[in-house]
Amino acid sequence: MTNPRVFLRVKVLLAVLQLPTMIARKKKSRKSLNPQWLKTYGWLKYDEDKNFMYCEVCTKFSRKNSFHQNEKCQNYQHTTLVRHASLNDHQTALQIPELQKKSTSIQDKAALVLLKCVHWLCVENIPLSKFKSLLIISYWNNYFI
Repeated sequence: MTNPRVFLRVKVLLAVLQLPTMIARKKKSRKSLNPQWLKTYGWLKYDEDKNFMYCEVCTKFSRKNSFHQNEKCQNYQHTTLVRHASLNDHQTALQIPELQKKSTSIQDKAALVLLKCVHWLCVENIPLSKFKSLLIISYWNNYFI
């Protein structure tokens, strides 16, 4: 049978031996941003004056999450960034510029078709009053696809 006093002494001794490693761990915890993160995560911005980080994309597209500029995130841990990058809200915000480019290109194509129709009417000396009819016929014949 073990003596409880010996067990307690061993437990205290182990705690004392682990104390320096516990102090070292506490010293490693960050209270500021790791500059390397700004290079790794292109969307990450840091306000040096107010000491907080935020997601430029989520802020730009008004995503209300913990990385919005108004939330002033000071949780300087890499896992926080990884967790934010995997959020559906953040992923959607990253896709918005691509969606806007696609819609712009569709609008540009439509404007180009309209200008070509106007050009054709002018070359053929057809009055512009026939422009609407030309568009309707073009639409029926699927020329806008």
